[in-house]
Amino acid sequence: MINEINIIEKQKEEMIKALGVFELRGLARQLGVSSPTTKRRDELIALILEASRNGKSFDDGMPKRGRPYKRLNILDSITNKITPDVTGERMDFVNLVRFSQEVAPVHEETVDDEIYVFDGVLRRFDDNAVINDMKTNTIVYVFNDTQYYEKFESGDRVKVEAKKLVGQSQYVASKILEINDTQAEEYQPIAFEQCEEIIENETLVFGDGKMGLGRRNIYKIENDLFENADFDKFYKECNDKNIHFIMLAINTSYENQIKFKSLNIKDNFTTVYGTNNDINFNKIVDVVFYAMNLVARGEKVVVFVSDIVETIRSLDACFENRKNEEHSPKAKIVMQKLLSFARAYSSGVSGTLFMCYNESDLNDKFLTNEVLKISKKVN
Repeated sequence: MINEINIIEKQKEEMIKALGVFELRGLARQLGVSSPTTKRRDELIALILEASRNGKSFDDGMPKRGRPYKRLNILDSITNKITPDVTGERMDFVNLVRFSQEVAPVHEETVDDEIYVFDGVLRRFDDNAVINDMKTNTIVYVFNDTQYYEKFESGDRVKVEAKKLVGQSQYVASKILEINDTQAEEYQPIAFEQCEEIIENETLVFGDGKMGLGRRNIYKIENDLFENADFDKFYKECNDKNIHFIMLAINTSYENQIKFKSLNIKDNFTTVYGTNNDINFNKIVDVVFYAMNLVARGEKVVVFVSDIVETIRSLDACFENRKNEEHSPKAKIVMQKLLSFARAYSSGVSGTLFMCYNESDLNDKFLTNEVLKISKKVN
C-alpha cells in the first residue's frame, strides 16, 4: 500500500513538472496559491505539490471575486490525483489568451496615491479588459465601470492613468486618457465595411523579389536585418504608401534593436535575446489583436516577422511538454491566428504578413508543412 501511494505521488509530480508555466498557474489558482504570476516555475511546482499533499480541494481554490474562472483541458489528466473533476473547455485563441492572464484583482481594494501612465494594446473580455504596456510590459486592468469603457475593442491602442494596488504587483486603470491616439472623450469607434475578400494584385518590393499585399509572404534571410539594406527600403516604401507597419521580432539581436530604434518604428513589438517567456507571449498576442483591429478600422497593414520559427519556439516555452510533437498545440493556435490575419478586401483594405526564416530551420515541420505551403516565396 505504501509503495502504491509512493508510485502515485511520483506520477503526480512528474505530470505536474511536465506542465508549462501557464498550466502551472492555472493549477495553482485551483489550489488557492496566491499571485501565481509572480512566482517562478520551480516555486509554483513546490507550492502545488505542497497544496495537493495537504488535501487542498478545487472548490477551496476557486476565486470568489474578479475574473470568472477558466479551466484548461491540459489539467484533465491530473485532476483525479489532485482535485475533483474539471469540466473541459474548448481552447481557442481567445480562451487561451484569457486564461494566460492573472485573475483580476478585487475592484474595491485600496490603492496608493501615486498616478502611473501606461500605453499599450487592449484585450477586452466580458467583465474587464487588460492593457500590456508597450515599454514596461506591465499588465494593467480596466474594469467595465471605468468611464469610456464602452468605446474600445480588443486591439485598440489605449493610454490610461492607473494606480498600483497596495502590497501587490497589479495595477488598475483609474482614467482612460486616449484611444487610438485620440482623446478618450472625443473618440468615436469606426465602423468600416471591408466588403468581399479578394486576391490583391498590388505588390511591394523587397530586394530582388516582390511580395503580395493581403498575402502571407515568406523570405529566406541571408543576413540579419541590421545588415540588410533591403529592410530599410521596404520600411520606407510602406511609410510612403501609408501602409501601417508593425514589427514583430522575438528574442532578436541587440544590433537589430538598435536598427529598429534608428528607423523610429512606432509599432515596435520586439524583445531582445533572452527575454522572459511571458513578455514574448504578450508581444505576439498584442500584434495579433492590434493588426486585426487596424484592418477592421480600414487600414492597410503589414506585419513584419523577423524570424517565424523563433516566434513559435518562444510560444512553446510557455506551454506543456510536447512529447512526440515538435511544437505545442497551444503555440500553433496562436500562430494560426496570426497566419489567418493575411487577407485583402474589395474596399482596398488588406492585412499582409512578411515572415523571415533561416535556412538552418528548414527541418522545422511547422515551417515546411504549414508556413511554406501557404505562403508566397519572395526570393
